[in-house]
Amino acid sequence: MTRRYNVRAKKWIDGGLEEFRNQQFVVYMNEVHQNAESGSFESRPYYPVADKCDKKKDPADGCLYPPAQYYMANFYNPNVQQIMVTVMDMAGNSIVSKTLDVQYYKTYTASNLGCTDDYNECHSRCFDRGGEWSNNYCYVFYTISDICFRIAKNGDKWTADSPAKEKLSYTGDGCYYSNTYQAAAYTKTRTLPATIPVVVRSNLDPVIAASEFTRGCSDRYIATTKEYNCFGQSASEQNITGVILLLIGAAWYAVDVLVRAG
Repeated sequence: MTRRYNVRAKKWIDGGLEEFRNQQFVVYMNEVHQNAESGSFESRPYYPVADKCDKKKDPADGCLYPPAQYYMANFYNPNVQQIMVTVMDMAGNSIVSKTLDVQYYKTYTASNLGCTDDYNECHSRCFDRGGEWSNNYCYVFYTISDICFRIAKNGDKWTADSPAKEKLSYTGDGCYYSNTYQAAAYTKTRTLPATIPVVVRSNLDPVIAASEFTRGCSDRYIATTKEYNCFGQSASEQNITGVILLLIGAAWYAVDVLVRAG
């Protein structure tokens, strides 16, 4: 996975970054619009993969940690049920546009929760799911937290990267594996956010490559410069772990046999 990540990250270093620099985008949320602000920083340790990449299976030179470039607009929550979010270039061409729910909920019955024999138990089981028990139903609310669009250069224009030019595990024009590449991310809460950030990333952004090849692990640590082993253990480490677990299992079995024999 580290080698495959490096291949994509090199595309960013070799031209994708320069292509995405000094761009200008206008973001609309319903009738309100903002010029998206550029966000960037130079290479820093472990960004964006959250991994040292120093295992035996990794490339000799480790992982590429490229500079970052993205664009962001931050909107006050308009306090409506749905929002239409549109990203446009400075010539007025629409790049991507989506209508999104600000909040939605899922309902669960007592049967879903396994508490038909004791409805008093339903309150705690609903609470454990992060929901509210009301009128014999469990309501679990999901509220929008942020939006990220993935765009690609086609000829002389930017367009939504859908279908993806670089192979990804899910459809959609969002940025993160952990969100199945859907543009809008939701948090399990009924509390509405004060603001809703909208981020625009290039399809060649190594953040997206890291997300894909770490299977979403790097998404949780995108703002850190620490090592979280997001590419996982090496084969030898996995073998050692397997042997340890096998020995622990054998030890517990032996104890159980002795207890039964006694």
